[in-house]
Amino acid sequence: MRLLDRLLSGDRPGHPVVAVLAVLALVGLALAPFLVPGATALAVAARICIFILLAASYDILLGYTGIVSFAHTMFFGFGAYGAAIALGHQAGWGALLAGAAAGVALAVAVAGLVALLSLRVQAIFFSMVTLAIASFAQLLATQLRGLTGGEDGLTFAAPPGLAPSFRLLATPLLGVRIDGRVLTYYLIFAVTLLLFLAALRVPQLMGATRASIAELLKSLFFIPFAKTNGVTQPLLFIGWSLNYEMFFYLALALGLLMSKRLGIWLGAAIVLLTMLACLPFATHSVVARFYSRDLNLEFLLGIASYYLCRATSDAQARRLRIPALAVCFASAALLIVIQGALPAGQFLSTVSRVLSLGVLAFLLIASASLLSQGGWDTKLASLVLIGDASYILYLIHPYCEYSLDRFFGSRHPWLKSATPTGALIGVALSILFAVLVHLYGERPTVRFLNRHFGGKRKSVEFAPPA
Repeated sequence: MRLLDRLLSGDRPGHPVVAVLAVLALVGLALAPFLVPGATALAVAARICIFILLAASYDILLGYTGIVSFAHTMFFGFGAYGAAIALGHQAGWGALLAGAAAGVALAVAVAGLVALLSLRVQAIFFSMVTLAIASFAQLLATQLRGLTGGEDGLTFAAPPGLAPSFRLLATPLLGVRIDGRVLTYYLIFAVTLLLFLAALRVPQLMGATRASIAELLKSLFFIPFAKTNGVTQPLLFIGWSLNYEMFFYLALALGLLMSKRLGIWLGAAIVLLTMLACLPFATHSVVARFYSRDLNLEFLLGIASYYLCRATSDAQARRLRIPALAVCFASAALLIVIQGALPAGQFLSTVSRVLSLGVLAFLLIASASLLSQGGWDTKLASLVLIGDASYILYLIHPYCEYSLDRFFGSRHPWLKSATPTGALIGVALSILFAVLVHLYGERPTVRFLNRHFGGKRKSVEFAPPA
């Protein structure tokens, strides 16, 4: 039983009937060439194996993270086209492996580009973006006939040992000839079984929790809820603060509807009054607890930093450059100490978040803005590059930290993100990957979109130098 738990990564079927059906499906597919002999039945069984793997991979995306994507089969198609195109040029195991690897690499690259576009939105808008991208990929597949064969598809020769004419045994086994078709089926079955077990393992490596339909719907509509592990963040962890941002934008929109001149102040008042109104019910309601957190006050500090810089003239900003520089470095150092050097939760558990982090972040942003206003703006190319890659950094830093914890932190405690060394290494890796994705993914994508779809209102962000 312990071996079974290890194979299934502790994710056993939740009901005995489901377990029995799973065992029957496994045995039936394992013995399919002998139970239902024939080329047609074998092809159907092979397709069942492939679609089992497709469903398992989509379960990771939807069942554990709650992301509803309509582009999943697009990546499935990349692998198929990669192998088919390679085998169309040369029939051999090397071509098959190279084509499959190229398909995987292309899927990873396109997934990164899709993430740059689609992860900037959430809920139904995310799904619509992925649907548009998948439709565009389907159009390309049908139009690029020289590469993909269009609607007629591709023909290719199987590698040696998988061709129908190949015979592994001279005599039939249990009345079935063990030819290339049977070997192809068992290759597909073995790969499906291994990748299915790996798919069970991936969510545990990333610390994911399985989603319910109710949690999925609440995440799509920005409704706070408590997950089974007690966390009140939505299913897509990297976008959890969007719940607060959507609330802030709604409050700001309401304020602007009431008065354009006082709209910002009215929006701030709505945020503050909502927070105060939710406080008495915070112990009984997840929604009230979520919106009564002092994290809401950080939006008000952002408004305050804007008005502080607006009220400061350029001449005053130049006179305040030395004090602003000191405040900038001091607040940055204190943020690093509180977040990384102190034991996890020791300081934040006794001091309000808005006091321990929000005020320091306000001082950091305000002082940096005053330095820029006073003429001490950074000209260091590396810092400007990190700033340009900041949104990519926001998206990928949880994965970099979790990967460091899961794969290396268990063996080397000093690499855990809760330790100073682990935190510094995690930040360095996150910045490195963010810059690489920005340089070789985001910038080329923005330029391509500007060149082909920009029209009269082209984005000036990341535009090539004149």
